Amino acid sequence: MQEITEAEALNKAAAYCSAAEHCTSEVRGKLKTWGMEPHAETVIARLTEEGFIDENRYAQSFTKEKIRYNRWGRVKVAQALRLKEIPADIIRKAIGAFDEEEYEEILQQLLQSKARAVSARSEYEKHGKLIRFALSRGFEMPLITRHLHVEEDFG
Repeated sequence: MQEITEAEALNKAAAYCSAAEHCTSEVRGKLKTWGMEPHAETVIARLTEEGFIDENRYAQSFTKEKIRYNRWGRVKVAQALRLKEIPADIIRKAIGAFDEEEYEEILQQLLQSKARAVSARSEYEKHGKLIRFALSRGFEMPLITRHLHVEEDFG
């Protein structure tokens, strides 16, 4: 097998980062699968220095995408970012920057949509199912219960 130079590893990783936003752990994993692990740390340092990798930018982008399009709650987003080895202060900043009104609107829409599809024998059972659903999506319990009590007429 031909030895890959550091310059080739850098070019390939830069092309990978140019196509979409990626964090350090994703780039490190990609370099490993390409067999370029010996150059990983040098390449990552250079990509970070040149702005191809930016953990803050990645966390902001990831947070917006997952909340808006996948309709995840903050808890699930934070957990996913932790799994990608993003530092806690960056996670807090990215999640805190998301618009609170939009976040609550997403939760409200999710609960209303799910309420129409849920079959339950009682209001108590229906609320339990809606709470479990919203928790599984990563929303916070106080926010869920507040929205369920505000919108008592989900049925």
